[in-house]
Amino acid sequence: MKYKKISIILCTLFIVSLVISGCGNSDTAKPPDATQAEAETEEADNEAAAAEEGSGETDAEDINAENSETENHGSEDDNEKQQDETAKEEEPEAEGYHFTPYVYSEKLSEKYDENWWQSFYNMVDAIRAGEDTFECYDEQTYKECTDEIKLGELYPVACVYVTNKSNDGTTPYKNGVGRLYYTIPKEEFREKREAFEAEVDRMLSEAVKTDFTDFEKCIGLFSYISRNFTYDDEGITTQHVGATYRTLMEKSGICCELASAYAYLLLQCGVDAIEVQSNDDIYHAWTYVILNGEGYYADVTWSLREKGESLNLQYFLETEQERTEDGFDLSTIDIPLFMDEFGRFDGSKYKCPATDKTYSRLRHSECEGVNRKTKVLRYYDYLEGKSKEFHYE
Repeated sequence: MKYKKISIILCTLFIVSLVISGCGNSDTAKPPDATQAEAETEEADNEAAAAEEGSGETDAEDINAENSETENHGSEDDNEKQQDETAKEEEPEAEGYHFTPYVYSEKLSEKYDENWWQSFYNMVDAIRAGEDTFECYDEQTYKECTDEIKLGELYPVACVYVTNKSNDGTTPYKNGVGRLYYTIPKEEFREKREAFEAEVDRMLSEAVKTDFTDFEKCIGLFSYISRNFTYDDEGITTQHVGATYRTLMEKSGICCELASAYAYLLLQCGVDAIEVQSNDDIYHAWTYVILNGEGYYADVTWSLREKGESLNLQYFLETEQERTEDGFDLSTIDIPLFMDEFGRFDGSKYKCPATDKTYSRLRHSECEGVNRKTKVLRYYDYLEGKSKEFHYE
């Protein structure tokens, strides 16, 4: 009887151990069809991940490394993770653009010839070296090279601290030599100049890469300024010294300063652009951009946005007709860089045509994403209420 009880107890313990062993092994507890379904799901996830890795797709602002926060594309952590993955996918990444003291505008060459440009570059070299003189083609060229507008839009830091007005009794121009007059001590100017060049270099390296197409440079810098710069309401009534220089350094300005800042950064990476102004009932300024041989208007001031807002393409690469629809009389346009030393502009001689409609489909939309590998811009069309694709060059 005693042995019988022991036998029963041992059998019971054995059965309990089998049950416990079965409960602890989740694989053996699964029916065969559930295990197969999980394997198929895992395989599908792997295929999707592989497809995503090779797509080259980036969010709207990844073209200049901005954190996209549009249309609830995911949490902040998800966006940061996606950006990290995007950076890994695109390695090795092309180098960013760097500051150059020698910007050039083919459009401006309609008025100024090679002698003017060489004299201007001679002046820039002299300024950067802290010298007092530079070789200059003739006296008229000297006056226009040292003009505040030319300096302000082609080498902004010099507009504030270098002038052609004699402050020591010397003659500003004589026998092919132009003189430079500094308004602050040279060492102080050198520090400000180096800080300016470093800041422009930083912005360029963040916003554009050397393998960007010209269209990608345009939208990259347009997006960068619209996100990082603000409108200076006080600037309407307060005259600031330096205009473009101040705007680039402080990231704030009024329309003419923002327009020239965008133009200057485009010139830095080889895209022809200049500021234009309207003088009708709506006094305003924007940027004239030449892309693939065609002219367009881009208004970065009216595209400024708060953090988290999408990039509005309403005023990006517009035509004359579209700018007219915005309420402007284009017959009143001035081009500051084409003005003479007395501020006069010959509108009958110099024009900024913008008739190509390549980008008109983007007018009522916001940017959703850019795929640089396939050269596709994704955008949301407000009028039709759906996302579309735009193939660019």
